[in-house]
Amino acid sequence: MFDFDTAPIEDVYWAAQHWHQFLSSYPVTVVLELSREALATDAMIEQEGPNWMPPRYQPPGNSSPHYPRWIPFVEAWHKGPISLDAVCRVFSFRAYSGDKFEDVSPITTAIAAIEKLAGNWAAEDEKARSREISDAAPNVRGLRAMARGRSS
Repeated sequence: MFDFDTAPIEDVYWAAQHWHQFLSSYPVTVVLELSREALATDAMIEQEGPNWMPPRYQPPGNSSPHYPRWIPFVEAWHKGPISLDAVCRVFSFRAYSGDKFEDVSPITTAIAAIEKLAGNWAAEDEKARSREISDAAPNVRGLRAMARGRSS
């Protein structure tokens, strides 16, 4: 979860350098905007100041506790399930697109909208790859002309 309301805007901008990696791990990343008011306050784990560290935890089968990876200033956690009623908006981010995204709200139609976007984006990517391949392929006429020029 990301908390863009608590940290100063300068810290949010600083943290933005970490978002690209998060949003490019898969061809499509779905982001849910949650209503803070719909979340249980005692279940929230938020960053408290610039030197904050996430809670240590000990994974099963590991002998020592460690800190999880997190994005400073803006990442937050919630203990327990989150109701779909807490979802305000749904966004779909396209990997490697300069963080291009689409608002696919409301949640009731988001899955169909995301599937459609993923199909469209896959088709666009395939066309671009085909164009790159055809542009990189040697021009047969050019090769014949070069061969004729060498033989004369």
